[in-house]
Amino acid sequence: MQSIYYTDVFSAPLRGGMVRVICQKKDWEPQVAHPDELIFAQSLVPRRAREWLAGRFVAHLVLEDAGLAQPHLPMMAHTSGAPVAPYGYGVSISHKGHVIAACAARMEAHQGIGVDIELVRHSRVPIERRILTPNELARLPEDPDARMRAIVTAFSLKEAAYKALNPLVHRYIGFQEVEVVLKWLLSDQHVIFEPKAKDLEPLKLYGRYDTVVADGVTYVVSVVHAEPFNSGRMGQGWMLDEQGQA
Repeated sequence: MQSIYYTDVFSAPLRGGMVRVICQKKDWEPQVAHPDELIFAQSLVPRRAREWLAGRFVAHLVLEDAGLAQPHLPMMAHTSGAPVAPYGYGVSISHKGHVIAACAARMEAHQGIGVDIELVRHSRVPIERRILTPNELARLPEDPDARMRAIVTAFSLKEAAYKALNPLVHRYIGFQEVEVVLKWLLSDQHVIFEPKAKDLEPLKLYGRYDTVVADGVTYVVSVVHAEPFNSGRMGQGWMLDEQGQA
């Protein structure tokens, strides 16, 4: 879908849902906003209100893609800041300036979903030792640009993992508590994680990342899903759409 207010940048199907990225245009106006959302946005500073409403707009789009019969119910926020999803669905939103990512999928109470979007650029301050485990550090490529992309991707995946895990464990999760350990043969862009904390061990965590370009700027967008090991569902199955496509 194209609009005078935004441009579709990226979309990909998930089993039972969708991930989507849009780029706001300068004359963005709130669209399809529920009155309760507009009232809440009035309590925010203008820049934050614009960002918050844009995130809700994209979340409503992906909820509709995921099959919600009434996609325009109000989507308020938990005390954590995460969106309150309609019953039977998981929703996550991420912003990077005027570029917004959201994902939604049908899921059960013991499952979690998270999305994150990051600029692909060199950091002014080295962050790899703060966010990467020793095993991840050892796997970093030597080429400076490839190394930077790997660090940004790991950061994005771990931010999305935190969003997916937080509703299940109800605590802060540090970067060192999950480790990206494997790329599936299914696609170079699909990963699984190894938990490094005791209370995370009963959970399986898997996701995908994609590189997208908006207004000539490169971003990485990551989607991560969490669920108990005893759920009986394979990770790569969840990351496919209903036709079995990645």
